Amino acid sequence: MRRRWFRTRALAGVAGPAAFTAAWVFGTARQHGRDGYTVQVEQISGLAAPDARHPAVMTAGFLAYSAGMWLFASALDDAVGGRGRARIGPHLVRLGALGIAGAGILRRDRMLLIDLDGDEVQSGQNDLHDAASAVAFTSLFFAPLALAPDLRRHADTRMVVMSGIAATTVAAAVLVVFQSKRFRRYNGILQRVAVTLPMLPTAALALRLAARDTDPRRGSAA
Repeated sequence: MRRRWFRTRALAGVAGPAAFTAAWVFGTARQHGRDGYTVQVEQISGLAAPDARHPAVMTAGFLAYSAGMWLFASALDDAVGGRGRARIGPHLVRLGALGIAGAGILRRDRMLLIDLDGDEVQSGQNDLHDAASAVAFTSLFFAPLALAPDLRRHADTRMVVMSGIAATTVAAAVLVVFQSKRFRRYNGILQRVAVTLPMLPTAALALRLAARDTDPRRGSAA
């Protein structure tokens, strides 16, 4: 029973990001070219705004992503074991999950951030949404670094956690370009790349942990 529960929590690290991605892909497909929304310029969060076509779908995507990462953090607790430093990684994933939930709950109050004159329109509510998103991204950026000392000891997770560090580093670089607004006409694409890249090694790590045939609190052989 404990083994099955561990696999369920580990696979939540796949299900959560997948649900979020499916939500924004669906929302983008339904919204692109309508009401001034274009995938090149506008960000994912606009799909959850009240004036979007399917805001409930995108909001559900945020909350499913949050729940998935929270459960995945619990599986990581069992995978790394111990106290002190070994617990920092799972706690960062939990903090990221809270940030994702906050971004979903504190959704934008309008779909478009660029008005007809090309000026950016940012409300206080959008500022809160951005702050929650920053907490999520920063926490999930540092999580692979905190997990690396423990997970790289095991043959089945060594390469995955190192690829996680590489993916989040590239995503951070993309986000710097995004924040610079030098390529604002492509901000929608840049944001989607920055959000999606770290999900890939997370899903790979979740699958590796779920495939373990040993006691999850002891991990696999090195």
